Amino acid sequence: MIDIHCLRDALKQRWNLELKDEASDLLKKHFAILLEWNRIAHLCSAKGIENATIELYLDSFAITPLLQKEDRLNLMDIGSGGGFPAIPLAILFPQHHFYLVESREKKGLFLKQVIRILKLKNVTLLSGYVSPQHDLPIPQQSVRYITLRGVRLTKDLWEGGIKYLRPDGAWLIYSGTGPKSDPSLISAIPTAVAQSSLDYSLPGLTHPRRILILSST
Repeated sequence: MIDIHCLRDALKQRWNLELKDEASDLLKKHFAILLEWNRIAHLCSAKGIENATIELYLDSFAITPLLQKEDRLNLMDIGSGGGFPAIPLAILFPQHHFYLVESREKKGLFLKQVIRILKLKNVTLLSGYVSPQHDLPIPQQSVRYITLRGVRLTKDLWEGGIKYLRPDGAWLIYSGTGPKSDPSLISAIPTAVAQSSLDYSLPGLTHPRRILILSST
């Protein structure tokens, strides 16, 4: 089981955000479904499951400071897999809408079940790819943030996703312990500009983590 008390304390201490009982129950249900499906869909590593409270859920919450600032946002999560960071964030921020893009069938079926069982009305699951050759049923220039966690940003992905971003939109790249600005990433995508980074630490882990915030020129 995930440690709800740990998540509640961290959210309160770091961002003065209250984790309500209803949200706590939904997080626990998500983890229970994740454990059941992980045997057949390989959603998360054994290490991630073992330390899920910190490695999966609290790590997903790292962009909380950005989501607290506005009343309603559209977010797009590419390669959602086990649902991180989108599902925990959708539970914590029911006022925002989350588009989950997943191309793999088993992982898509898992996400569909999560959305149904948890009755997440602020989540839309889309099966397909993000590329210049594919169009998803998302209004163009309607998304404030695109999140990538465990998925590498490529030029094709960038060019396919940029049309959905608002003029003030940004990519949020969960880069683990990576550098503030990845030169190889930026050089491969000429129109990508590193705005800043969101640095944070996780309990029990030695190295700080980082989320790169990228925008388009």
